[in-house]
Amino acid sequence: MAILKALEHIQNLQLTEDADKILLVNTDSKITLTTVQNRNKHYILIENIRKEIKRLEDQQWTVLFNWVKAHIRIEGNEMADQLAKKAATDDIGHLVYDLCYIKIPTSEIGRQEAEKIIANWQIK
Repeated sequence: MAILKALEHIQNLQLTEDADKILLVNTDSKITLTTVQNRNKHYILIENIRKEIKRLEDQQWTVLFNWVKAHIRIEGNEMADQLAKKAATDDIGHLVYDLCYIKIPTSEIGRQEAEKIIANWQIK
């Protein structure tokens, strides 16, 4: 989700006409990098990342990805981890996640509904 949001944010940058349009995305998620590169994987979040990359490339951006090792005190990566943890625990973080990632597996919907039914049954 963070990669998608970063790619989407690029359109808000105020650049001069002669600015180099090179975007370097650093991430500690090897699985995300591997999945984005694997054209046989079609998860909705990954497809949205690919669409943003294509949109940027159509606007003459060069989009590069770089893997960084996690938890070795790389300042930007540590800050990103802290912000992600904060977003995951804040109410607004849940709202943003829910609004951004709408596709929920049917098994998860079934599990949530079963929990609600059991909770309502136990109250009565």
